[in-house]
Amino acid sequence: MKTDRDTIHPAEFVIFGGSSDLTRRKLVPALFDLFADGWMPNDFRVLGISRSAMDDAQFRDHVCRGIGGNGRNGPEDKKAREAFFRPSALFCLRFEVKKPGVKLQLAPVMMQFYYREAFKVNSPGAYETLLLDILKGDTTLFLRDDQTEAAWSVMSPVLEFWNEMPPTDFPNYQAGSWGPAAADMLIAREGRT
Repeated sequence: MKTDRDTIHPAEFVIFGGSSDLTRRKLVPALFDLFADGWMPNDFRVLGISRSAMDDAQFRDHVCRGIGGNGRNGPEDKKAREAFFRPSALFCLRFEVKKPGVKLQLAPVMMQFYYREAFKVNSPGAYETLLLDILKGDTTLFLRDDQTEAAWSVMSPVLEFWNEMPPTDFPNYQAGSWGPAAADMLIAREGRT
């Protein structure tokens, strides 16, 4: 039987401010609730980007504490929690193919590749791979200096403009704080807490 979950394509959620209180108290508990209730795709990832130094285990621990008191599905659902925080190295390719028959009808199909299943070994983490490349002298994953200079030549004028002409109504806030008051007002305006 096909469910709504079957129609949701694999996704990656990139959360800027991954160690923030908003992520821990609101975003990840909401994603976990969607997952536990069967609304998330089977193949999804959450990538937290932060100024705080955290490894993968520390990030998982940080956001898992938020699930306990802030979501509908608490951390006592160990099976759902383990499935939600599962480590994997899955690569998916989605493309359209012609359905068999006379009519031209296209349908999405997935090609999936799991390192763990293909090679029966644990794949090294991203930082391990990066450090190994540095030790081997493999610069494939690194920008050349001319690429870095070109990127800065584009971004420097933008950053300078922002410094010279800061917006007066931008709801900025200090790192580690509860966030901008504008966010609280937006949530309150919608009748949420």
